[in-house]
Amino acid sequence: MASITRFRCELAGFDGAPGLNTFHALDVGQALPDQAGVDDFSDQLQSMYDDLKSFSLNNATVSILSEVDTFDAATGELQQRLAISSPWTVIRTGAQTDVSRATQAKMRYLTDQIAGNRFLSGGIYYGPLSGAGIDNAGQIDASFKTAVPTAYAGLLDVLGPLRLAVWQQPTETRPVGTYGYVQSVSVASAPAVLRSRRD
Repeated sequence: MASITRFRCELAGFDGAPGLNTFHALDVGQALPDQAGVDDFSDQLQSMYDDLKSFSLNNATVSILSEVDTFDAATGELQQRLAISSPWTVIRTGAQTDVSRATQAKMRYLTDQIAGNRFLSGGIYYGPLSGAGIDNAGQIDASFKTAVPTAYAGLLDVLGPLRLAVWQQPTETRPVGTYGYVQSVSVASAPAVLRSRRD
C-alpha cells in the first residue's frame, strides 16, 4: 500500500493574495511516513523556495501550513495527520523590478508512470514573479529556468525518505488513484497570467 502525503504552502504579501501551492510526496518505503521524514521534506521545500526567492516580488512570502495529511494513494482514504515540527516562512526582500502581481511561471512535473495513454504529469504555478524572472522579450528568463533544477534537487532525491510525486486522486469514474515519482521539472517559456475569481 502506497501512502502519499500532502504539503501546502500559502503565498501572501502581494495584491490578490493569498495563494496556495500544493505538493505531494511518496514514501520510498511505500509506508506511512514518520515525523523525521515529514520534517525532512518540509526542509527541502523551504530550501527550494529560498533558492528561488530572488525571482519573486518584494515582500512576497511563502509559509508552510503546520499540518500535513497522508492518504492511501489508491483509495484516497485519510491515514494520518502530522504536525510539522518547525513551520517556516520564506520572504523576498531587496531591490528589484516589479511586474504584474499575476505573472507566474508554470512548472511542469513529469513522472515515468503511464496514466491512460500518456505519462502522468502535474505541476504548480510559481510566483508572483519580479522583473528578474522575465526577460526583455517578455518570456521567462533563462536564469530562472537554470535555477529551477538545482532548487528542486532535494525534493527529487532518491535517497530521501519522501520524494516529490504527482497524485491523480481517485474519482467516481476512476476509482483507483494513480501516482508516480517526479523525474524532472521543466518551466514553460511563456509566463502565465492568473486571474482572480474575485475580479
